[in-house]
Amino acid sequence: MAPGFALLAELDTAARAELIAAATLVDYPAGAPIFHQGDAASACYVVQRGRVILRQLNQAGEQVIHRLVCEDAMFGGVAAWSGTTYPVSAVAGLDTRVYRWSGAVLFDMMARRPALLIAALQYVSRRLIDSQNRLCELATLTMPQRLARRLLALSQGATPATSIAIEGLTRQELAEMCGTTLYSVSRQLRAWQGQGLLVCGRRAIQVRDRAALQREAGSANI
Repeated sequence: MAPGFALLAELDTAARAELIAAATLVDYPAGAPIFHQGDAASACYVVQRGRVILRQLNQAGEQVIHRLVCEDAMFGGVAAWSGTTYPVSAVAGLDTRVYRWSGAVLFDMMARRPALLIAALQYVSRRLIDSQNRLCELATLTMPQRLARRLLALSQGATPATSIAIEGLTRQELAEMCGTTLYSVSRQLRAWQGQGLLVCGRRAIQVRDRAALQREAGSANI
């Protein structure tokens, strides 16, 4: 899986300093809403610390998690720049602090800072590619393969061979991310735990055997 897009890291020192100076820092406790699906898209965000869950509710009342937004990653930008409504809801998955910019502030900076405009275009392009990849996964991969890929991505440490604990996610949220049911995810996690691939606790998963989970994912490039 490709690394997440970090807006601030894409900018030169001067543009980064100006962008941070123009931001408002906002804290959200775990579980607090940041914005709701259908709200007017008035702002763009970057996670300073914590994690944000982007979730969409369809007409049948079913929820799907589009993605988890971790530190240094952006969310809400496409909707804010296009002047529409947010297509998803954003909720703090952990105690979270975000940078917040109004759409008007960002448009003004883009006009004066070509580096920010280029970074915004890169962000939109990567989100489109990510969405296409997710659709392909749903159409071509089995549920265990999709779940293994999500676990590998969420647990990725400082190097490809290392893992960090996946904390603060429920089995239901994992099911929504993989387009499957709570029962299927729970059954598969139990099976992998029995095989020694991972250890499951209360809202925490530790991957123990990345190589084996990689084989379950069915690809060498996660």
